[in-house]
Amino acid sequence: MKLISVLAFRCANLLMKQLKENHEKRRVYYYGFTVVFGAILKGLIIVSVSYLLGVLLPTFFIVLMFGSVRMIVGGSHLDKYWRCIFTSLSFFILISITSKYTFSYWSGTSIVAFVIITFTIAFAGILKWAPSDSPNRPITNEKEIKKFRNLSIIYAILWLLVIFSASILNITGNFSDSSKIYIIAACFTFLLAIFAISPAGYKFFSFISGKKTKVKF
Repeated sequence: MKLISVLAFRCANLLMKQLKENHEKRRVYYYGFTVVFGAILKGLIIVSVSYLLGVLLPTFFIVLMFGSVRMIVGGSHLDKYWRCIFTSLSFFILISITSKYTFSYWSGTSIVAFVIITFTIAFAGILKWAPSDSPNRPITNEKEIKKFRNLSIIYAILWLLVIFSASILNITGNFSDSSKIYIIAACFTFLLAIFAISPAGYKFFSFISGKKTKVKF
């Protein structure tokens, strides 16, 4: 996005002059400011839209969880910033609305079954595809690959313990019925993160970016 690039460049240039550093440092500062300003803009848009639609808290939960998963398992990225914002917003809001307006139709048993199915799919996806690198974050070192795969496995197990426990507590009446919203959202969000590292996910995001790629499972 041009506005972010211009603002980031001006801030980086000003910081370089103030600290009396070279142009290489300015490039580093520019990248940092681009990430920060981009995250702020993306956050403001997501908060504004989710608030207007009445799904602010579920969306906030989804963003935090998706971000934490992506830090470990990796995944595909879109080439244009506005495409990233629109696609992320669409997925997050869709999951939020689905979770909020369908939770009353889910029985306790179906919630538990969904949690188990989600974990099974996610765990299989992690073993097969994680960690998944990208041009912005290449992972080629064997030690790095092993490290992030192990972290992904640990994350999946911890996720199961927390979400499965929450679903059981919901059945026993220790959690309010509305807690189903976050359990359902956690499942869909985990599945979305695994989709993003799968060959089908790469093909989908490449299609949105206007690129052609072959899927190899």
